[in-house]
Amino acid sequence: MTVERIRVPIPYVAHVVPRGARKPRPVCFRTEAVVGVRTAAASQLDVAVVTGGERGGNRRREYLGYEGGLWLACVDGSDRPVDGRVILGAIADGISYFARMPNPFLQVGPDVRLPDFGAACPIDDMALRRIEADDREDRLARAARVADDFLLVDDGRILRRSVGPFWMCGAGIRPFIVSPEWELPTGPHAHFGITRDAEVREFGMAEWGVDLSDDFHEIREPGFIPDLDGIVAARAIANFQVIQWLTQLSGGGTADGSVSETLKAAGRLYGRDHAELAKGLSSYPACPGAPPATPEEMVAAVEGVRTFFDGGFEHRNSAHRGAYETIRRLFEKSYAAALVRWDVYERDRLAVAEVAPDLPPPDLGLRP
Repeated sequence: MTVERIRVPIPYVAHVVPRGARKPRPVCFRTEAVVGVRTAAASQLDVAVVTGGERGGNRRREYLGYEGGLWLACVDGSDRPVDGRVILGAIADGISYFARMPNPFLQVGPDVRLPDFGAACPIDDMALRRIEADDREDRLARAARVADDFLLVDDGRILRRSVGPFWMCGAGIRPFIVSPEWELPTGPHAHFGITRDAEVREFGMAEWGVDLSDDFHEIREPGFIPDLDGIVAARAIANFQVIQWLTQLSGGGTADGSVSETLKAAGRLYGRDHAELAKGLSSYPACPGAPPATPEEMVAAVEGVRTFFDGGFEHRNSAHRGAYETIRRLFEKSYAAALVRWDVYERDRLAVAEVAPDLPPPDLGLRP
């Protein structure tokens, strides 16, 4: 395996005081990162999973297995593979959209809109009194992780790491196969990984009385399929709507401290700051290249949300308390199935490190 080095433009945000100003302000700047895209021979790639079913026009999709993950070719609107060199050139030129996907290198960090990046300049080109802080190093690290999710093949294709196919089910919806390609599935329905036929059938029947559809899938190499059900189930509960509810309701209440920790953990599920998500961010909710959330962070986010809506919240303002009760009932109604899925099918599968309690040393009866 060799590595192809390319230079890619990325945005970052610095809090700066421009010359002639007194107060700092956030400004989007442009920088470049040299990242490595791995190469592989087509002979090294095996078809790991094949899907196709009654929905989506019986479209057949083949997921390739390589180095412990699933990969899909980057294709055009007609499903034809796009030349890998063309895509590398688009990335290097900072093109915002190619091969049916937004350029992930332009999304490595907090909410920077593309128009801001288009007008951005290198930080050395702006007259500044001082730079107070910036997130450049964090974004460079994220860009390196994004590059690791691309694979240049010697037959001309370029692949991107895929989250793989999922079963999706809901009220009145028989579990069927969906392929979110690069981004984890979201929305009001339940999603289970493709290997979990038995669990999704049991869950669908118990919650909504629906059985599996006859969608075809063939698992040839299960070792390449990532287990992402924990993060999917956690995001289904600690989602953007819930994050906004907690942010709006918690101010001035008895749960301020615990809610703050819950929101921080929820933000880490998406690789973003929770304050950013609370604003209603919708353009690209999960940040490409973010470090993966740990099992402990998933549990902290879900259990923190559950605790907040268990009814123990108090606020000095009666109108605020009334709003909390209304939203609490809405949460219980809307997220009951998601909580069951978490409790029954995910919580105990997570490898959460058990920390021993901080106990005083035992009294062995010894005296100096």
